[in-house]
Amino acid sequence: MLKWFEKLVDPYPTKGLDEPLPTRFFPFVGNLRKAYALTYSYLFFLQQVLQALKPYFFQRLDNS
Repeated sequence: MLKWFEKLVDPYPTKGLDEPLPTRFFPFVGNLRKAYALTYSYLFFLQQVLQALKPYFFQRLDNS
C-alpha cells in the first residue's frame, strides 16, 4: 500500500520547489488557526468559570 501511495504522491519532491505557494489554500489555513485559538480561549474561560462555581454546586448538593 505504501509503494502505491509513493507512486501517487512524490514523498521527496524535486520539481517546482522554486514556485510560489498557492494563494487559495493558505488563507484557509490561517482562518482555521484563528478559529482554533478562539475556540481554545472560550474553552479555557468556561473551565475557569466552572472551577470558580464548583464550591457553590457542591454546597447545593450537600444541603438537599
